[in-house]
Amino acid sequence: MLCGALMKHYLIFEGVTGSHSYVSLVRAPDPLAAIRQLLKKEDGDLTFEPGGALMLHYSRTTISHPHPLAYIEAAYKIVGREWRSEWQIAELPDWVWEKDCQDVFVSDDPSDIAAHIKECRPLLRQEFPRSRAPAFVWHLRSGALVTFYRRIRPFKIEVLRRYLIERSGQDVVVRPWAGSYDDIVAQLWLMPEHWTDRPPEPPGAE
Repeated sequence: MLCGALMKHYLIFEGVTGSHSYVSLVRAPDPLAAIRQLLKKEDGDLTFEPGGALMLHYSRTTISHPHPLAYIEAAYKIVGREWRSEWQIAELPDWVWEKDCQDVFVSDDPSDIAAHIKECRPLLRQEFPRSRAPAFVWHLRSGALVTFYRRIRPFKIEVLRRYLIERSGQDVVVRPWAGSYDDIVAQLWLMPEHWTDRPPEPPGAE
């Protein structure tokens, strides 16, 4: 069993435009473990395979997902005609609990998401002319990762293309991205790393 010193706290936000939002605090050793723990708690229709895949037992059918993030994308980050879903995870380091007051989470600005998607759609249309495929965004340390997809059926999508928007000063580069779900987890922007009022690291810290 992992000792307490190895455990971290994560905030997971689930929100739907026009409906209520949901915030969970999860204690786990890493982001993927936190995601798996929350899914196990929230959805009794899910079973987890030893290799990391999961199975959703829904309406007398079984829908497979190769990775927990694949299920998150199909169940929580999809876009409907009248609404958009948002799902984010942030790490809450130990120093947060010692402050009297500290902002710990900011949800997406819909106009920012729309702008990210607009920047990437011309590249998508080079392969899929006149495509109006919906998209969602993962926030990575290197930039915004825009994912265009096609909905196959409830709780199942096909990823068409992913594009990474990288910014350096006034320069913006949009390029195709073909990483794995594990790559997304490893590169997730866990916001505390970028807070401007984060306390300085102690001498000798890496």
